[in-house]
Amino acid sequence: MILRLALLLVLPLAAFAETQIEPVAGQPDYSVEWDGSTDLSAITWVGDNRFFVVSNREKALFPVTLEVSDKSGRLSGAEFGKKIAVKTDESDFEGLIYMASKNRFYVSTETRSRIVGFDLDGDASFKVEVPRVFRQTRQNKSLESLAWDDVRGEMWTANEDALECDGSESDAKKGALVRLQKFNAKFEPAGQFAYRTEPSLIRIGHQGTGVTDLLALPNGELLVLERVLTVGFCVRIFRVEFADATDIAEVDSLKDAKEVVPVKKHLLFERLTGAVNFEGITLGPKLADGTHSIILVADNGGGTTHHFMPLTVRMGE
Repeated sequence: MILRLALLLVLPLAAFAETQIEPVAGQPDYSVEWDGSTDLSAITWVGDNRFFVVSNREKALFPVTLEVSDKSGRLSGAEFGKKIAVKTDESDFEGLIYMASKNRFYVSTETRSRIVGFDLDGDASFKVEVPRVFRQTRQNKSLESLAWDDVRGEMWTANEDALECDGSESDAKKGALVRLQKFNAKFEPAGQFAYRTEPSLIRIGHQGTGVTDLLALPNGELLVLERVLTVGFCVRIFRVEFADATDIAEVDSLKDAKEVVPVKKHLLFERLTGAVNFEGITLGPKLADGTHSIILVADNGGGTTHHFMPLTVRMGE
């Protein structure tokens, strides 16, 4: 009897030992009308209820205030500000982070597989040298993602689908091998790891399952946002585990590299979203119960309706 009571006391605590992502009750997404831009591809949080987004159609940064409930994480409003032109030759912005220590933003681009940093004046003179292997990306399958770990001073990116040198794209039978790339605080390459995406039950032209963004949590965990094509779009968020994974920085091809051990992945959240294509993810404000909000943004493919998905995350230790 004493042992059973002890288990009852311990099990609820153990349930929160690992990171958990939960939906916001009664709000699968939040939509807003805004004609200032289309195709929002990434989002980042800068503090309070202030966020910034980018579009893959413009060389610009857009401020947006999202009214996030500090009790539930529910969204009740979105107001966009004046766009900030980014002075760069790069295009097709896909990943976005904010580095508070430098008051600087960085974007990853799908064209030419580049990462560039810029300030609030739009001066994009801060460039990150991306390993040459990422020049072998397939059309429209390059660096869709970007994450910044402010605690450890690490930046992460990944290609959306397999590089030409690394094998076939995701298909109905199996996912593709992509490369998770880490940079240190000096923006130098500091590790590269294989990650296998989910299968693509459906492919529409170049569109298939792939890594669309990354999120570094304050507890050191890296989350991967995958867009999965099934009967419409599906959002899946995975936690990555690097134990025993092979550093593939010196591996030229993953096609026949049988000795390569990919990272492990653990599904934390899944939701069918129909025709709404969520591509960007960011951490948001801390809530009253100790969890943090998470906000996803969708690429609307044109038009004036924009979608945000609110979630909450309780971080493991």
